[in-house]
Amino acid sequence: MITELSTSNLNNTFNNAQIMPVDQYKHTKIALIKDMFTSNDLKLLAEAYDKCKIIDMPAQKELGRKQITDFSPVLKFTQFNNALLNKINELMGSEFSIISPVLWEDAEGYELGIHKDTFDFTDYGGAMQVYLPSSCQQSAGTRFYRDANNGFRDYVINVPFIPNSGYICTDCTNITHSSGLPVEAGLFRRSIYFILS
Repeated sequence: MITELSTSNLNNTFNNAQIMPVDQYKHTKIALIKDMFTSNDLKLLAEAYDKCKIIDMPAQKELGRKQITDFSPVLKFTQFNNALLNKINELMGSEFSIISPVLWEDAEGYELGIHKDTFDFTDYGGAMQVYLPSSCQQSAGTRFYRDANNGFRDYVINVPFIPNSGYICTDCTNITHSSGLPVEAGLFRRSIYFILS
């Protein structure tokens, strides 16, 4: 049976979102979010890891990242994506018209270094990442950095890995970021990532 994710938590989630100051990046906004999904939706997303085809993510295969891009055996995102896109644009003052979800699973040792995103289909891309229940430690979340002229980078926003919480970034191609500390031995890190354009 294919089920649509619920939109019932979206109003509360976005009413309580915290927009973070990133003065250096004039066109980039970051918001921290929590309590994104209902408990039933979290169960459905966990079920997708069991019932959907999980494959290596080509660009990060050597880092231990796997992904699910076809949810059709379990989930449908049509109404949810439309409602989510409207909420993101309202909160962030953005004008995204496309939203594409992907489920990620990162193995022990996973760590993505300091980088700016590149997307094949657009020069400009935002993202929303929500951490899902998994065994991963909090220190393996996401860090956003302030670029300095001398090359030294200090992270200014740390998003801990806390299930059902995460962030929205209006332009991940413009702001330097990384994962947090490596996923500890014997643990794994799951999240849902929405590409925005």
